[in-house]
Parts: sequence; C-alpha cells; structure tokens
Amino acid sequence: NRWISGSKVSSVFIAAAAAVCLAHVVSVVLSVPQVKVNSEAESVQLPFITTADLPEDVTVEWKDWKNRKVHVYQDGSDRPEEQDEFYRNRTEMKKDLLRTGDLNLSLTLRKPRLSDSGNYTCTITAFGNEQRLADVQLQVKDPFPPWAKGLVAVSVVLVVPAVAVGLFIYCYYFRTGMSLLHYP
Repeated sequence: NRWISGSKVSSVFIAAAAAVCLAHVVSVVLSVPQVKVNSEAESVQLPFITTADLPEDVTVEWKDWKNRKVHVYQDGSDRPEEQDEFYRNRTEMKKDLLRTGDLNLSLTLRKPRLSDSGNYTCTITAFGNEQRLADVQLQVKDPFPPWAKGLVAVSVVLVVPAVAVGLFIYCYYFRTGMSLLHYP
C-alpha cells in the first residue's frame, strides 16, 4: 500500500521510505500545512486526503500537540467516548467515508478557540500497522488585535469621564444661568 497525505494549503513535503515487508514496500509522505482561522469562524478544516484504499476496520485518530485525542474513527463509525473532553461535540469527519470510497480523512473542528492553536496529527492504523500520515499546524487568531483592545480601553478610561464632566459643567451652568466667562 502507498499512502500519501496532501493539502491544497501550501506545505512542506517530507518524504520517508518505510519498511520492506514480504517484498512489499510501504512509503509515506508527510506534509505540514498551516491552516489559519479567525476565532469567530463557525468551523475550520484540518486537511488530509489519502490515495490508499483503506479497509473497513481501519482506525483513524486525530491528536493534538498535547497528545489528547481530538477525534477517533474506528470500524466504520466515530468513537466519541474515546475523545478528549476538550473536543467533545466539536469535531466531525465525513460520514461513511470508507463505505463510499472517499479518501478525504480531513477533520472539521467547530467553534475554533485561541487555545486550539497548535499541531495536529492524523494517525491511521490498518492491518496492525500504525502510520503517522498528516501533520497540520492550526493557528487560531483573535479577530480584534490586542493593540485595538488597548486603544478601546484607554478611550473608555479617558473619553467617558471627560464627556461626563463636560455634561455636568454644561448642565450646572445652564440651569443656574451662570456664564463660564464671568467677569467681576
């Protein structure tokens, strides 16, 4: 079998020749695409497409840089009970992907958070052999840059009190009929 991971996202390809088993050569190509997304996005896709035909009893496992199980697909269905709590109800792979012959093993992560930023790895286990086939670097960005948040904070701290004092002075002198330009 020959397994290749790829992506439409620009990536660096690292080729590695694997084991020779009963005059059967298995080769692996790893890619490290970078995916950038805004934290307000509905979802983000971690890309992985294989050209190999996979058996129905294959295990597809996505893990994050902390070695937490992000998503597990085994024996034709998702295994949410094996998934880390942090990712529960936030991930999805295509339904019936092996029955339809679909070679897209990409993972969809819903409601990306800033804390989701990091490297993700897809591992496939078939015929008792584990193959690490996809590495994806995810960068979740805050839509509102920190300097802008600081500017808003400073504006609130300076502008709001200034406006309040100005309104107070205006109302006080307007009601009392006094002039700010009072000459003795």
